[in-house]
Amino acid sequence: MVRVPTPFSPRFSLYPYRDGLVGGDGRTPQFGIWDGVRRLKTIVRFATDQSVRPRDIEAYRNQLLAENREAARPGLKAWFDGLVLPRVKPALSKVMADAVGRIWTLEYTTPATWAARWNVFAPDGALLGFVDTPNGFTVMDIGGDYVLGAFLGPDGKHRVSLYSLTERRRPGGVQDR
Repeated sequence: MVRVPTPFSPRFSLYPYRDGLVGGDGRTPQFGIWDGVRRLKTIVRFATDQSVRPRDIEAYRNQLLAENREAARPGLKAWFDGLVLPRVKPALSKVMADAVGRIWTLEYTTPATWAARWNVFAPDGALLGFVDTPNGFTVMDIGGDYVLGAFLGPDGKHRVSLYSLTERRRPGGVQDR
């Protein structure tokens, strides 16, 4: 039996934040911050492109087929080709917080995505900027000036990588991290 997630389905994400939690339902471009007794303190809404494009569908289908045995592929093709796919993809895949209290939301990625984009927010919800990480890189920890994570190598072993964060200012005062 082959377990296949429904394409473009949202996932709820929660992460410890200060004395409570930060999280989002994945469907909507927003996240909430809860205190230690599970009271919702803040909802932060943000803009993101949730369009499902033909290249997203094709890349998802190709990855699904490549990840499964040859014998399973005809059935998977028929299943996938019979799906009614949504016109919008989830707003986010994951929510995390770094060591200095910034909130990071991972935009939904597809196999067609060459890099994963993280939106970085101040504790008050103001958008500070963006951080792109290579597709396939799993973020495990975020410090004040670094991102720690791992890649899964072709041999099935994880390769740990540490990236430093530096701040850049773009014209108009918008800040990237």
